[in-house]
Amino acid sequence: MAVVLLVLSASGCGIFDPDETDGPPPPPPIVYPILDRPERVLQALQLAYENRDSVKYKDLYDSTYTGTSFDVNGNETLPISYTDELRHIGAIARTPGIATLFDMGPEQSWDVQPSDDPSHPEWRVIQISGSAYRVEVTDGPTTHQAKGEPGTFQEFAFTPTQDASSPTGAYWKIVRWIETGNSTPPPPDPS
Repeated sequence: MAVVLLVLSASGCGIFDPDETDGPPPPPPIVYPILDRPERVLQALQLAYENRDSVKYKDLYDSTYTGTSFDVNGNETLPISYTDELRHIGAIARTPGIATLFDMGPEQSWDVQPSDDPSHPEWRVIQISGSAYRVEVTDGPTTHQAKGEPGTFQEFAFTPTQDASSPTGAYWKIVRWIETGNSTPPPPDPS
């Protein structure tokens, strides 16, 4: 046994002579919640966005997803598609040096409701006050920010997929997002 230990240590076996050139260990993998409730899908959405995880982000959306938002002046409603969401997160994921923040406020402030769409009674809806909603993308010295205003709401709708392996019998995906509420444009600049 002594001869084996001597040979292993002389040959540079990693047990006795760890490689000093290795950098710090990689960060631990992101632990996403099980998507068995709509609230957990939003938790995963925040994590995937902030970690620029385009693969997980894509998995959180139903392929029939649609969204609507207001333009920066509040004058026009802008449609957003599933493909638009994927392009957006893909661009962020491919761009080194970008930092992101996606904050929808504390989960206790989310208003979970039954479906508001008679053609889809199986959906669930979560409404978030606009004042709690904030998205930031920082690219070098420039920060782009989108945040809700008081009187606006972010409304996410979720569709279930029945699955016996889920603790609740279903897994959920985002099928719709609507920015609602105060769409009145700001008053004209007096100058």
